[in-house]
Amino acid sequence: MIPHYHPRAEWLLSYVAGALDDAQAVVIAAHVAHCLLCQKQVAAGGAVATALFETVSPISPGPQCFDRIMQRLDQGPQPDRHQDGITTKTAGKHGDDRSDLPDIVQQIFDRHKLGRSFDAMPWQFISTGLQGIELSAAHGDSGLWLLKCKGSRCAGYDYHGDQLSLILTGSYVSNDRHFRVGDMDEADDAVMHRPRVIDGEDCIFLAAVSDLIPGKSFLPNFLQRLFG
Repeated sequence: MIPHYHPRAEWLLSYVAGALDDAQAVVIAAHVAHCLLCQKQVAAGGAVATALFETVSPISPGPQCFDRIMQRLDQGPQPDRHQDGITTKTAGKHGDDRSDLPDIVQQIFDRHKLGRSFDAMPWQFISTGLQGIELSAAHGDSGLWLLKCKGSRCAGYDYHGDQLSLILTGSYVSNDRHFRVGDMDEADDAVMHRPRVIDGEDCIFLAAVSDLIPGKSFLPNFLQRLFG
């Protein structure tokens, strides 16, 4: 499968180098699992990184290195930044909405005990037409969200810094571009993210975003424009 929209080369290089925060790495890994083109780029980047690593002289770890390693181990399993992109699929079952999702996404859903049906997941209201589940909180880095956009009047959300989104089901239009399953939507905080669902089906996507801020609903915006 070749999605239409991909992460920029610098995102893939940072992914290979292990320089992304955990939420960003999860979203990139899930895209790579969908995308044969990016799988090849990740493999090529890994080969280059390995060759460069072999030419570097080893250095002694800093005094805080051991403490940081133990802290990460206490936080549980982290996304594999050198994942080869192969998607592991579970056998489809009645009411199973997850059978075609990348393995890394399945693992996160299982860790949070979200079940196998999107409809039965514990969605929380964020703004008009938008629901979400916070999968990991942001502590100086990006937080990981599972978001569901419903209808053409999604109020959307604002955020700080960069945002990476990956379409899991359905599709949406944002900034005159149509994003479908496997596509990567990349933006910064200069523009509010306000996706529009146009095909009737709810769009569910992963988002690595810092400080998600709910957007204003359509009615308050309309009244503000009408009455000043």
